[in-house]
Amino acid sequence: MRLRIENFAKIRTADVQVRGLTVICGLNNTGKSTVGKVLHSIFNSLRGIERKVGQQRIEIVRGAVRDELDSMHAGLPEPVYWACSQHLHLYLRGAHPATHEDLLSRINEWMTRRGIDPVQERELAGRLADKVWDVLRIPVENVHKIIVSGYFMRMFGDQMVSIYDSSRKASVALEVRGETIGMGFDARGCVSLANPGVVKHRSIYIDNPYILDRVSSSRSNWRTERPTEEELFNLLQNYKRDIYRAGNAYRRTLVADKLKEVEQRLSRMVQGRVVSGSDGLALQHDRGGMPLSLRNLSLGLKSFMVLYMLLESLRLEEQDVLVLDEPEIHLHTEWQVAYAEIIVLLQKCFNLSVVVTTHSPFFLDALVQYTRKHGTHGNTDFYLSRAEDDYAVIENVNGELHKIYDVIAPSLALLKRLRYDNDNPGEEQ
Repeated sequence: MRLRIENFAKIRTADVQVRGLTVICGLNNTGKSTVGKVLHSIFNSLRGIERKVGQQRIEIVRGAVRDELDSMHAGLPEPVYWACSQHLHLYLRGAHPATHEDLLSRINEWMTRRGIDPVQERELAGRLADKVWDVLRIPVENVHKIIVSGYFMRMFGDQMVSIYDSSRKASVALEVRGETIGMGFDARGCVSLANPGVVKHRSIYIDNPYILDRVSSSRSNWRTERPTEEELFNLLQNYKRDIYRAGNAYRRTLVADKLKEVEQRLSRMVQGRVVSGSDGLALQHDRGGMPLSLRNLSLGLKSFMVLYMLLESLRLEEQDVLVLDEPEIHLHTEWQVAYAEIIVLLQKCFNLSVVVTTHSPFFLDALVQYTRKHGTHGNTDFYLSRAEDDYAVIENVNGELHKIYDVIAPSLALLKRLRYDNDNPGEEQ
């Protein structure tokens, strides 16, 4: 895959290959995370797009019907409003009426079935038909753009266009299997969209191990404004059910050899298994003792647990996209090295497209060395994110990794000089 971004948020330009493992390094506030978020948003806004179109139309129809019932029958109890609109949109979803007259006939039939006299309520039937017909006539291309706009708005707010020049349109393009998905944005949302049906796989975005605090709870009614957290929560919250889900045993047998190497390394870190505790999910240590609620694990261990649970429940599938935003941030250097190898093995085993952002020289070097060890260096690309006239620019530095180290490692030299000065006061180096 190839992702191109122009004038999006803080990014002036980016041209990024995603063909295995893609590592983006740089200082804070240089656009690293934006690349992964854009890729994730393309995949998860467009995956299952036709199903989403149907859902979107149903929601709009229900809203329109409810508005009409509100205006004409204000005395009805709330449950009646809901029941009428709910039953109407369910009745209409079976087959789209070809004409306004056909729609009006269907609404009259529906009203008769619900015990409403269509003759006495002729005005209501006509206004309902007008409202619903307006919804059904919305071109599917416009609904696609509404769906994409909604997802990107949740991810980026109203800052999809350049934060320094909002009059310039933003564009993103993703080449997948010889076809190009194209999106254009202005301050209002998505204004152009090409080839929305190309996406077939899921993207999983991980940036917050605290998600396990929510997953571990027996109360699962948590909601968040961030789509990445909501999606990860939904993948993890049914962990125990997914482990024993019909068909998973067969799938596990098929991928057993692939999973073996990476499972061994994850098991070394987790050193236990997930069980049902008194108040949700917990970790039962291999040495025994009382199960420890997932919310009480260290942040570092939670980072490994998220991957462990996704793998054990078979939520990671061949050719999925995995975005890891600064995964080393809660890990000491030894665990950074261990996490890096697990990422490399996951990519190799599942043929994933993995995007990793980091500003740790230790983590970067571990990724470099393990891609060499496991034979995937040829499918790994390295990028430097840097500021240029306040904008972010993403530069390919394959074969020139010294450019990254020159940016993210100077603090090591600074500490070395400070250590020398403290050990040798009054002496010039």
